[in-house]
Amino acid sequence: MKYLKIEELSEYSTISVDEAAHVVNIGKSTAYEAVKIGDFFETVIVKGRIRVLTRPLYVKLMGSALPAKA
Repeated sequence: MKYLKIEELSEYSTISVDEAAHVVNIGKSTAYEAVKIGDFFETVIVKGRIRVLTRPLYVKLMGSALPAKA
């Protein structure tokens, strides 16, 4: 698993729950609980795995739209 910085979110359309937990500085258990409750992360299921959408996550963290890829 690669640990991402907020600035690197524009390189991906989705990230794992573990990666999202690292980005927002919370534990994996807390992140999975947030996914279960549906109160913070916007998710999709890809090949049976939970993925966190990066654009909504960036907006929640930064308050503005994710910069376009170069």
